[in-house]
Order: sequence, then C-alpha cells, then structure tokens
Amino acid sequence: MLPNSNIGKSVQKTTSPTGLPQPFPGISPGGIPLNFTDFSTLVYQGFPQFYGGVLLQDYQDPSKSSEKQQPENRGSSPVSPTQNCSVEKHAAVSEQDKSELSLQSKPDSLQLHSGYTPPPPAPSFSGPNYSDAIKPTLQPYPKFEPKEDARKLHDAIKECGADETVIIDVLGHRTSEQRSEVLSEFKTIYDTELIKELSPELSGNFRDIMDALCLLPEDYDAVQMYAALRNGPAAYGTLIEILSSRTNAQINKAKCAYKKYFEGRDLVRDIARETSGQIRRILFGLAQGTRDETETVNMELVQKDVEELGGDAKEWMNKNYIALNRIIFSRSVPHIRAVIDQYSKATGNDIEEVIKSQLDGDLLECFLSVTRCIRNRPRFFADQLEKSVNRLGTDHDSLIRIIVTRSEIDMGYIKEEFLKDTGKSLESWILNGTKGDYQKTLLALISG
Repeated sequence: MLPNSNIGKSVQKTTSPTGLPQPFPGISPGGIPLNFTDFSTLVYQGFPQFYGGVLLQDYQDPSKSSEKQQPENRGSSPVSPTQNCSVEKHAAVSEQDKSELSLQSKPDSLQLHSGYTPPPPAPSFSGPNYSDAIKPTLQPYPKFEPKEDARKLHDAIKECGADETVIIDVLGHRTSEQRSEVLSEFKTIYDTELIKELSPELSGNFRDIMDALCLLPEDYDAVQMYAALRNGPAAYGTLIEILSSRTNAQINKAKCAYKKYFEGRDLVRDIARETSGQIRRILFGLAQGTRDETETVNMELVQKDVEELGGDAKEWMNKNYIALNRIIFSRSVPHIRAVIDQYSKATGNDIEEVIKSQLDGDLLECFLSVTRCIRNRPRFFADQLEKSVNRLGTDHDSLIRIIVTRSEIDMGYIKEEFLKDTGKSLESWILNGTKGDYQKTLLALISG
C-alpha cells in the first residue's frame, strides 16, 4: 500500500464531486462515512419487502433540480433482477457527468469502449490457452430435495435458539442455484422469506455469512457495491474486485438488482456522483458491462496491442498509457492475458513493473488491482484473502465475500495459490483465525 493511497484506508469523505444536495445514505451530515460493518443492517434497509423497513430515499439529480421528476415506471409488480430489466449505458448520468467522463486523448483520461468480461477464474497461463479454468470447492448436492431442505430449515429455525448444525448442513452444502430453489420452496410452503425468519435468530459473522448465502449472486454483488459506495474511498477496492471479476451478464444483473433493491438507484450514476478523479473513470469504465467476451485470441491483434504498449518510457504517459486504458477496458480477458504474456516476451519487462514505474498513488493501486485480477484471478483472490487475514483485526467482510462468491468457480485454484504464497493452507488459517459456527460454514464452502 502506497503512503499516499486512500484505497483500503479509513479516510474522511469530502464533499461530493458533483454537489449532492444531501449526503449519500450512510454518510453523516459532516461528510464522514458511517462505520459500516454489519452486513445485516444493510440487508434490512435494502430489502424492505422482507422486513417492512423504510425505503431508502433517493437523492435528486442536480441537473434536473428545476424540472419535475417523473416517477420511474416499475410496472405493477417488482421486477426480478434477472428479468425485464434494461440497463442503459450511462443511465441517469447528468450531462456534466458525461462530459467529465467522455473520451479524451489526454493521458489522465480512461478510454471507455464497448467491451468487458471476467468469467470464471484462471490459473497461471504459460501456454497458448488464455481462457479461464474452473475448480470449484462447492459442488451441487447429489441428493437434492428442495422441499425437504425448506422443511429442515423451518424446523431448525423454530428450535429454541435455532439448530445451527442443520442450518450449516443445508445452506453450507448447496450451490447458489440449489439455495435459490430452497428459498423458493420455503416461500411457497410458509408464505414468508427464509432470510426474514433466519437472520434475526443468528448473530455476528455467522449471521453475515448466512445472509450472504440466502441472496442471489447478483443481489449479493449489489449489496456489496452499495456498501462500498456508502463507506467511501476506503472501500473502493471492493468495487474494483467485483467489477473486474464478473462477466458482462453478471455485471448487468447486479445493476438491475441494485436498481430494484435500492429504490430505483442506479449503480453507474452513483459511481459517477460519489467518486472522483481517476478512480471515478476506472470504476465508471468497468461498470459498463460491455467488454468483448470472445474466447478466441487473435494473435495478430495481440501483437498490434503489444507494439502500442512498447516504446520509450518517456512516451508511456502519452501513447502507452492511453493504449493500456483501451486494452484493459475493452479487450476480452483471454486477449489481455495474451497481451501481457507477449509483452513480457517482446520487451523483457513485466507489465506490472512497468505500471509501477510510471504511475503512483490511487491510480497505481487501481490499475494494479484490475490488471492482477484479469491476469490471474486465483492469485489475485489468494492475495486478497491473505490481506484480509493479516490486517489488524480480520476483515471478515472480504473473507466472507471472496469465499461465498468464488467457492463455485475457482476456490480450488485460490487455495493452491494461497498455500504457495503463505506456506499455510487456507483451511489451517480458518481453523486458527475463526471459531464456532462461522468457522464451520467457511470450511464447508472451501473443503470440497
């Protein structure tokens, strides 16, 4: 972490760059981010249909302050995040925002092109295959009976103090798709939401991880990104992590969920209005969800990109920097991996070392995070896990998020990278650093 970097640090939030007429939810009148550590607090606020809570008040767009705002047409019933949701590029961003985020030839502006992908993860790539590989630790439960699981959970919740063993046995050993079926059956049988009945019976980190397991992946991503924006610059790494490691479809589903569950708010607009400078442009570019997702690598095109990235270091902040922006935000993940590989072979320089030599501060941190996540996802997430357990007081939010979201994709590879980097297995660290039902749930998700 660089001394002058705000990412990952506790910092005060300055006045909104576009002059929000009221603080962002979770920001005190003085502009200081409220400490957001209780995941369930946000679940309660963000899912009023479950808890009967007060809908979060949406802020007014300053660019339309003199006009009467038209209510958003949501239809006669709630829109599922995965159905009938149209996410427009640059949705609800003011003309001022658009002008500040428009394509420019200046070195400090990011080129926003159509294209974006981060499907499942990838191990180290040394051969011609630059596509992702998967190695999940959480597999579909073979004898899956959603109705029976729903009844087991209902009975476990009604037990005096709740039967945590049964809860872990069901939710900790079912895939996201299977959990979704269980939640649907629970709703059908008992006419109530599982999360509404379960969450109040639990506490602490165990409640947080169970809340995460009771949400659809896109809903969980939406909640995490909303929380990151609430907490200000210290949490922007979460946004980079999510937006750099999801497919176009996953990003757009999360944007739909964000709009649905947070009363019509728009993720792209919130990013544009709540962040500033280079970080704003990076997040805005990643949030478009339009990266090229072609799996086949055109090596001729790769060589052209390598040539654009090469050259005298003095020219790097002109031609080369803009070329890097274009490649990072528009090319497919396999293409970017091929460019990184071929660039090293052609120049003898590792792209990360070049970035370190030319950039600094938050811009360096952001570019390194995006590059590392695309280059080798398991290594990136292993590094994030190591950071989460080495900070003063474990970063349980990051630990839960990574394990829940990667257990069905590449947790097997992440564990291998974690062992290489630390000399210890992830299981051994969890055994030493966590306890109780929370520990049992984490181990269930990674021990496949």
